[in-house]
Amino acid sequence: MRHYDTVAHGLDLTYEDVGDPDPDPTGIGRSYEVTISVFDIVPSRQDLSAVALTNVNTPQLVADPSFYASHKLFGGRWNVPDTSRAGAAAIEKAKSDLLDFFIALMSCQEVEQRKWYGFWDYGDVMHTYDETRHVWRYDVGGYAWDNGELGTDLWLWMSFLRTGRADVFHMASALTRHLSEVDSHHTGTFAGLGSRHHVTHWGDGAKEARVASATLRRPFFYLTTDELIGDLIDTTLLADASIVTWEPLRKVPEAPPFTTPTRVRIGPDWTTLAGNWFTRWERTLEDKWLEKLKTGMRDLGAFPFGLFTGYAAAVGFDNVTGHMTDIGGEGTSSYHLSMIFGGGEFLMELVDVVTDVPEFDKAWIEFGQYYNAPNADKIARYGKSWNSGGFNNLYAKLQAYAGERLGNDSLKQAAWTVINAAGVGFGSNVTKVDIPNVLFPTNEIVNVTTNDAASYSLSQYAVLAIAPEFAPQ
Repeated sequence: MRHYDTVAHGLDLTYEDVGDPDPDPTGIGRSYEVTISVFDIVPSRQDLSAVALTNVNTPQLVADPSFYASHKLFGGRWNVPDTSRAGAAAIEKAKSDLLDFFIALMSCQEVEQRKWYGFWDYGDVMHTYDETRHVWRYDVGGYAWDNGELGTDLWLWMSFLRTGRADVFHMASALTRHLSEVDSHHTGTFAGLGSRHHVTHWGDGAKEARVASATLRRPFFYLTTDELIGDLIDTTLLADASIVTWEPLRKVPEAPPFTTPTRVRIGPDWTTLAGNWFTRWERTLEDKWLEKLKTGMRDLGAFPFGLFTGYAAAVGFDNVTGHMTDIGGEGTSSYHLSMIFGGGEFLMELVDVVTDVPEFDKAWIEFGQYYNAPNADKIARYGKSWNSGGFNNLYAKLQAYAGERLGNDSLKQAAWTVINAAGVGFGSNVTKVDIPNVLFPTNEIVNVTTNDAASYSLSQYAVLAIAPEFAPQ
């Protein structure tokens, strides 16, 4: 199977990674369920219809959202929707409308129209919409299948926890199954890694741990105790070895050299590996995983630039011990991908659980404090300034989080300033397109991307929960 293009990361047109490795589905899989219903007599058509309906809409034991919120699940910086202030109410309405739009994509009508079904495709969503052709960019490089980019699955699970919506639960379940089976490699040279977004689910040349992340499977596992998801979570530990063969920055000549077994970015690479170890530790209480996690936390806490260390947050990494090494390059490239694949939510939860590495906790709070900070503040703290890389609206959640941890209302207000400037809906105004512009009447959101829908919603959820008192009146 050839690549879509011949230019790696052609962000202007195709947005994909080409070659090294070539497309290879070895190690992916797909599960299916068979249900056997036993009757003591020949069932009536009505009985068979009822059984079929139950199998399609499988009953699931869940709790009220307020129960989940009271236990601060999965980082705890989210809340049950509160519409007491006009600004918060407007955001909640936009978020609900956005969920309705994406849920419709998985409904029978939209699935048939968009062809998002089949053994390999079911459960996934596309990355970017093409308002000119009135279709999702199913045929354009990395703009096609989303493969969980920027935390699509986490967005859906957080949305379920906040609202208790059954339709969101079922969509999140289908997406998580797809990501953990089709978009992730369980054996072979890519074991423990997943494939970045592409026309085919396994086609992109970027094989990264973040796609197969255990932390992004945890909501499904702990809400359902699904044993298959539990087994697939265990396979993510294989990434420790695979990331040596497929070093994440091997195609970036500007990145500083390293003498350690491999090189990783603090985020999203180390945050993913650390999440895999954390998940294994909480399921087994095996101390070796906790110690490996703490080893990296102590190293990061000792770096002069903390989580801003390295070119694009790249550090040397020993995959056996978990040690990281500062290889320089801080402030010379972007940090915008560091904490938006679920890494931010994981680290907020991590420091609430692992409380005996204060140097890491300090560095983590400072990352949220200074990512959106003006250059003068960065110079005062670190002795130099840099461009963090944009995505300010996505990092507003960590700005608010730093405000919470430091008791600093100015940081919370600054986070709301960023959110308000970005806009409430950020792609939630649905319009109808009729014949002859399309073959069949369809609903669309112009310029919508699943990236924006997921990552910005997660940021808004956190800011709403952390600083509700500063929501616009």
